[in-house]
Amino acid sequence: MPPFSRSPQSEQGALPIFVIAIVVVVAAVLLMALMGVGKRNNGTGGASFETGGSTAKDTAGSTRPAADGRATARAAANTKRRTDATALLTAVKVFKAQNDNALPGTFRNGSLYGASTDKSVPVTLEHYSGVIFADGDGLPNVADVLVLVLAAECAPGGATREGGNAAAVAQFVIENVDGGLTPQCLSM
Repeated sequence: MPPFSRSPQSEQGALPIFVIAIVVVVAAVLLMALMGVGKRNNGTGGASFETGGSTAKDTAGSTRPAADGRATARAAANTKRRTDATALLTAVKVFKAQNDNALPGTFRNGSLYGASTDKSVPVTLEHYSGVIFADGDGLPNVADVLVLVLAAECAPGGATREGGNAAAVAQFVIENVDGGLTPQCLSM
């Protein structure tokens, strides 16, 4: 037989080896499923889930990834803060369009208001309960409040400066991993 030629016997031997390999893989997967490998312990018993990171025990004694809940809550709150700032600036644009390019002067009962003849514009806030108004130059916001700065633009470090093309900017903070707050400035 010339080298590198195929014989009918070699092709017949390859099929059973392939079938055996498939059966072994399926058996291993089924065995892992029966043993509960990779399932989280939900407090009802069973094996604990290893994440490769640090773990902590809760009051029921179940093992869970440490600080995952806090990180998720912090991320959700930061998203709500940024969403509130965006919603506020969007409402300012709507307010200007409905009120001959006038800027709002107050926020109360979930709406932006200007002069008594101006039409109010509702603002839906998820994280903040109100809005503080400011003008022009300002230091970075270091408290967990939402500030609408009129006639200003964003400056480095979350501060504001008078002028610019923006009619208004929003100052807010985001929470860091260590619990500290980082000033943010968002322009229209």
